[in-house]
Amino acid sequence: MKKLIVFILAATFAFSCSQDKATVTLNLPDAKDSTMIVVSKLSLNQVIEVDTICVTGHKASYSVPCVQGSPDFYYFFSNGRKVASLVLQCGDKIKVNTDLAGNISSVEGSAESVKYQEVEKQFSMAYSSFEVWAKRLLERQEPKDSDALLEIRKEMGKIYVAYKQHAIKYIFSNPKSITVIPVLYQKFSPELVVFAEQNDVFIMERAYDSLKTVYPHSPYILSLADDIEQRKSYLSLSAKISEVKESSFPNISLFDQNSVARNLSDCQGKVIILSFWTISESAQKLFNAELKNIYDKYRTKGLEIYQVSVDTDKTAWANQVREQGLEWISVCDPGNSSQTLNLYNVQKLPAIFIFDKKGDIHAKDVLDPAKLEKMISALVR
Repeated sequence: MKKLIVFILAATFAFSCSQDKATVTLNLPDAKDSTMIVVSKLSLNQVIEVDTICVTGHKASYSVPCVQGSPDFYYFFSNGRKVASLVLQCGDKIKVNTDLAGNISSVEGSAESVKYQEVEKQFSMAYSSFEVWAKRLLERQEPKDSDALLEIRKEMGKIYVAYKQHAIKYIFSNPKSITVIPVLYQKFSPELVVFAEQNDVFIMERAYDSLKTVYPHSPYILSLADDIEQRKSYLSLSAKISEVKESSFPNISLFDQNSVARNLSDCQGKVIILSFWTISESAQKLFNAELKNIYDKYRTKGLEIYQVSVDTDKTAWANQVREQGLEWISVCDPGNSSQTLNLYNVQKLPAIFIFDKKGDIHAKDVLDPAKLEKMISALVR
């Protein structure tokens, strides 16, 4: 009897331990022994490396502790190439057949991971098509309003709209799947987030209402709740500047290239050009050169430029500010988490807003240098 009790306790303990962890076995037929696999994890808004494992006999295994009711997203890389993306939950015993190129043939032991493969596959297909057209756009030398370039942008727009429709359908069809979270934050580029429009907050809210009933303590769900509240707070402000003539512009407070906090409101009383840009497009560098000519001519007469970069690489941005000799106020608000783009309802870059000395929005998106200078000349008088 005593032995039976010990056996039952041991079995119970073993079962409990198995429920507090998830295990993954990767079957990699083209991998040699000692091939290193890097294990990474999604930590809210960034992917961080957490461990490394080695291949033995064409297999690599990984075990991770977990919290009940709080699934995590894990990624496995070989030489910088992703070989598997998985959702790990307590008790999962997942087997993946893949290769070093990331060609997954099967995933067993996790319905959520199977869904995640489809999510990544669909977005990858859309992204690849979008990239083809984006490269053609960069290669063309015609004027920006030429028929050829307009046609390319039209095709890019079709891909974006079609994918967003697919993503919305997926979110509504899988209301209690944690794989909805990465879908909500997908982006074709730092400036083109799939769900970037202010009204998308209602889609996010619907997803949150369903997911919180299943994963109330998941950090991903709690973070989604924060994002929803932030978007809601900006929604009313964005509505206020939907018309050209609005006063008391919403303030922006961000750090410049020297890590000094700079407030847009500090420019009150001057004529202000609020500019949004990215270093990734050479055309915007040329526009900066035109802005410099205007700034140098009117800065002593009461003109100030407050320029917001949406680049995720802040070091590269700061270097460009110095190399281009931009003497106005330059700040950075990375595009993948930027609230200022939403605050001013910026849909494309570059974008500018012109404020008069009273703080009223006089005009926006005047990108013709001659017209812009004529307007500034009149406002600074």
